[in-house]
Amino acid sequence: MKKLMLVVAMMFVLEGAAFSAFTGEINFKAGLEAPGIVSLEKKVKMKVGTDTDPREKESARMGIGADLVCECLFPANDSVKIGVGLGYLYPRKISNAESEQLTFSYLPFYCTAQINPISSAKGVFFKGNVGYAWFFNSIADGLASVMVDEDHDGNELSRNDDKIANSKNSGGLYFGIGAGYEFSNGLILDVTGRCCNTSCSYDDSDSSHRWKCWTRSISINVGCNLMKLWDTLSN
Repeated sequence: MKKLMLVVAMMFVLEGAAFSAFTGEINFKAGLEAPGIVSLEKKVKMKVGTDTDPREKESARMGIGADLVCECLFPANDSVKIGVGLGYLYPRKISNAESEQLTFSYLPFYCTAQINPISSAKGVFFKGNVGYAWFFNSIADGLASVMVDEDHDGNELSRNDDKIANSKNSGGLYFGIGAGYEFSNGLILDVTGRCCNTSCSYDDSDSSHRWKCWTRSISINVGCNLMKLWDTLSN
């Protein structure tokens, strides 16, 4: 909730600037993220009993997600706009069995460039984003890692509910490329492919864990140019 309030507050700040002596534009968009891919590299360092650091690599599926985006753009020339953007990618789940309870979300802040290469179709644009994404996940909620020993008949011999501690999240590189169309009334449709490179770490009773997460997904967004909307409502 705090992250969402931060995004909304930033959007109001940007929107307020639009009604003063402002020469740029403010675009507000919302949309859906299609199921994507998470490439995970897990490094486990045992606290006692071994000098090796086991590593595992795997790919997992992300569930469908949603996002909010606000961008502030300024014209560099007739066909290029540059600016900054802030987004909030709602929590979504990882589908592999070990992390079936794990959810995560991002808060990306980025520089963006939007190009219109077709003079006869002013509404068409291509764009690129690059910046930093803060990373949040449910490991910090203290999820238990359950270990069960069984005999040959499948009967449980012992059970260890190992609580997670010292959870830390690290943000990282965020970038995306996309294309879209802006209608004359300010309505915007776009499709963006996005990648994030982040990590997290935590401890249990006998080992330290570090995960490197590389996520790839595609989002479809609908929004509006608030300046054009304001002009339309004012006339």
